[in-house]
Amino acid sequence: MPESSTSRAAMPEFRLRPRDHVAVLSAIGGITALSWLYLALMARGMHSGPMSMMGLHDWTPAHFGMMFAMWAIMMVGMMLPSKTPTTLIYAAVARKTSREGTPVTPVTAFVVGYLLMWTLFSFGATLAQSGLERAALLSPMMESNSPSLGGALLVGAGIYPLTPFKDACLEHCRSPATSSPGTGAPAHRARCAWASSMTPTVSVAAGC
Repeated sequence: MPESSTSRAAMPEFRLRPRDHVAVLSAIGGITALSWLYLALMARGMHSGPMSMMGLHDWTPAHFGMMFAMWAIMMVGMMLPSKTPTTLIYAAVARKTSREGTPVTPVTAFVVGYLLMWTLFSFGATLAQSGLERAALLSPMMESNSPSLGGALLVGAGIYPLTPFKDACLEHCRSPATSSPGTGAPAHRARCAWASSMTPTVSVAAGC
């Protein structure tokens, strides 16, 4: 038998039933669509009535909650579609291990783990936004008021992808089938969620 055929036979087969494939895609598509619908309605509200005066507000608990919701839902709308291939692979792995009698974390819990990490990241982003606005370094429209701050953020966004930390994160994110889907899943999701969220978020804050 040729070497290539032997290697192919030795590789584990992860197959997903068509109906499961459709279910995963429908769930991710539905959540993404609802997220962007919420953001569109929120943006419309910001340009009408009292919310049109974006520069005239205090960081009250209500305003903090609104901005936190915006960050969290925006992160889901932006990042969840990018996790579609990973989720499909994990669903196939979960189906295979279930047939073999060694079930792993359900696909729903796998996705919820990402959502929780993005929500935690959004809370930190909201705290940073409130602090920078109070220091007059960031405008209410999330544009940098300080050339130094904007430059530092852009430099940071450019350097971060070149760091070993980013490479280590993506090494796990790009190979979900070889990562442990059981006990290692929470840490895997944390690394992937943080790595995939960092650069675009910093770029937004820098005014890109």
